[in-house]
Amino acid sequence: MSREVLWTIIGMGLATYLTRFPALLFGARWSLPPRVYRALSYAPLGVFASLSIPPLFLPEPGQSWSPAYLAGAIAAAAVGWKTRQPFWAMVGGVAVVAYWRVSL
Repeated sequence: MSREVLWTIIGMGLATYLTRFPALLFGARWSLPPRVYRALSYAPLGVFASLSIPPLFLPEPGQSWSPAYLAGAIAAAAVGWKTRQPFWAMVGGVAVVAYWRVSL
């Protein structure tokens, strides 16, 4: 392993530790207001949207738009609306895209 890789790993470990440690330290001593907890509950949905919406409308350079993504997004929206569970919405969208790619 080269020195550059080793220093990169050490630096990334320190950055991860130093950004998470204060939250763990202060979180054990003080509680956050309910409004903050409610806002943080939307973080997974925000991450899911930021990962799934750009490929739907903005394909990677050199690639064409895929109707499988649109079908998956519609399926995910329908399952999410019906179940109100983000996990099952993701499973439904991924299942439709996988089925589309395998069978069509």
